[in-house]
Amino acid sequence: MAYYVLFHTKGWMVSLCEGKRDWQMMCDGYRIVKYPASGVSFAALKAALERLGEYLPYTLAEQKIDLDEYARKLANHACVDLVLSADGRVVGIQAYYTNDTVTRKAYATFFSLEPECRGTGIAKRMMRLLMDTAKANGMSVIEGNVAKNNARARALYEGFGFAVTAEASGEKVVMSQRLE
Repeated sequence: MAYYVLFHTKGWMVSLCEGKRDWQMMCDGYRIVKYPASGVSFAALKAALERLGEYLPYTLAEQKIDLDEYARKLANHACVDLVLSADGRVVGIQAYYTNDTVTRKAYATFFSLEPECRGTGIAKRMMRLLMDTAKANGMSVIEGNVAKNNARARALYEGFGFAVTAEASGEKVVMSQRLE
């Protein structure tokens, strides 16, 4: 199977393998891949959501989210990008919806990285992937809820032009970005 390099910049290489669903970004031993094309099982996805959810300001359990139901919803309806370590361990997840053809609004629902991945540029690559995927799927806006006290996440979103557009439930704000 032939691989085509889409771009190679600042230590990152993105390749596409005979179709949009089988691709990966690679850098410093980490790969960003699409679920389910990544080969990661549903059980591994669910376990990673649970583990990585512990790094959120409000864990999935604190938010009273049924993990099994949430994992199935993501697996069946969302775009899910996984960050894999060199040994194949899931060390980051980003999940978002790009299926609202009426309002053309994408919704970022989950984003978490292991502490070892922070400050490596992976979060920025993931955010760019979210924006590119939303555009490719015809979305005109991306929005997501961000904890008010999560300065790192807010800075990431703001760095990509997102702004606070509303108050959300609890201690969260809605951050939005119009796509051009």
